[in-house]
Amino acid sequence: MRPLTLFVLLSMAQYLAAQETQPQPGRSPTQPDRANQAATQSAGPSADKTAKEPASQAEFRPGIGTIIVAELTNSVYAKKAKIGDRVECTVVQDLLYQGKIVVPRNAKVVGHVTEVEVSTKENQQSRLGLSFDRILLKDKKELLFQNPAIVVALAPPIKRSVRTATDVRDMPLEMQRGGQSSPGGASSGSSTGASVLGAITSNADLLGANMPSNGAALSGTNRGVIGWPGLFLLKGAPGTSIIASPKGNVQLGYESQMVLRVMESGP
Repeated sequence: MRPLTLFVLLSMAQYLAAQETQPQPGRSPTQPDRANQAATQSAGPSADKTAKEPASQAEFRPGIGTIIVAELTNSVYAKKAKIGDRVECTVVQDLLYQGKIVVPRNAKVVGHVTEVEVSTKENQQSRLGLSFDRILLKDKKELLFQNPAIVVALAPPIKRSVRTATDVRDMPLEMQRGGQSSPGGASSGSSTGASVLGAITSNADLLGANMPSNGAALSGTNRGVIGWPGLFLLKGAPGTSIIASPKGNVQLGYESQMVLRVMESGP
């Protein structure tokens, strides 16, 4: 009986093995291999392209510590502003990276209002929170900051005016040199003493001359509120700058100057 039992078991094993190797209806034995090959072919070129992409083509993202000097292109008033309102600035100084201009002048810095507190009779203090997150280039390409940028310096718009001056240093260069000794004659070439006085007295148009004058412009090294009495910069939530006024509403007009800095993440 034992040999017969062993023979039956071997026969059944051979039968089951034959059933497993037979193809299923409607499917060829090579189909799984073809599917795997197709999946490999579809993913392979894309992965290779990503791996071979040169580092120089990687998108530049302004990192921590990046300084941007800009001017507001839209007025922001605490009395009218709402949380989430869009805020735009124009870059006034080229931003360099590895010796190349990555953000040219006139690019846009885009942010939004994060906090608004209106001055009232009960609480005269006003607050305006701002945060900036990206730059828009002329080709509509966006450069996202690695972290939000905040306002670290603030000043009113640059005042361009004309002032009256009789200071010799404010005179045109030709007049400083003493002017012409006679109509059509050569310049005396002197910029001091009697020659200058002679030039001034002989040119009535110089007396009280109108000379162009510009107000102070912010630079990347400035910090705090400059030339704007009644406004203060306060520490806000991470990635947020707070502009406050102890009395009256915060009002930032067109071309208000700002220095923005990309901040570290975290509290």
